[in-house]
Amino acid sequence: KRRWATGPFYNAWIVALLCYIGMVAGDTTGNLLSPGSTGLLVLAAAFFGYANFVLAGYFKDISADRATGYNTFPVRFGWIAAAIVSDVFATLAVIAVGALLVGIVPFPVTAVVTFFVPAVICSLIAQFRLHGIRDERMAHRSITFVVHGYILLLAGIAAALQPTWLLPLIAFFLLYLIVLTHRPLTAQI
Repeated sequence: KRRWATGPFYNAWIVALLCYIGMVAGDTTGNLLSPGSTGLLVLAAAFFGYANFVLAGYFKDISADRATGYNTFPVRFGWIAAAIVSDVFATLAVIAVGALLVGIVPFPVTAVVTFFVPAVICSLIAQFRLHGIRDERMAHRSITFVVHGYILLLAGIAAALQPTWLLPLIAFFLLYLIVLTHRPLTAQI
C-alpha cells in the first residue's frame, strides 16, 4: 500500500501463481502455457480480476490510508482515476474469460448462462456503483459485486473446463452468498 503502482499487481500475481500451481497439478498435457492453450487466459482472468478486487478494496479506506501514509492509487490520483483503472482491470478479466469460453468446443452454454453472464452483470453493477459513489463508507456496495463477479468468472472457467463440476460450483457460490450475508461488519469485504 505504500506505493500506488504496486498494490494491486503484487497481490494479483500471488493469486495468479496459486492458480498456476493448481493448473500445473492437474495438467496432463504438458502444454499448459503454450500458444492456443487456455492456461494464459485463465491466468489473465485470475490476475486482472484479483487486481480489480484489490484496487476496489482501497476505496473503503481512502481517508485512513491517506492519514497513515499509504499511497494507494485512489489516494494518489483520486476516486475518478482509480475507478477508471478499475474499469480496465474488470474489462480485461471479462475479456480473458470470454475469449477462453469462445475457444472451447463444444461451446459451454451451461457455464456461460450459469456463471459468465451473471459475472458480467455483477461486474457492470460493481463498476457503475464505483463511479456513482463518493463516500468511502459506501464503497462496500461496489466491492461486494466485484467479488461476486470475480468468483462467478472463475466458476465459469471451471464449469466450462470441467462440466461435471457445475452443481458443486453452484452450491459453492450459494454458500458463499450465505456466509457473506452473515459477516459481522457489512462495510468490510
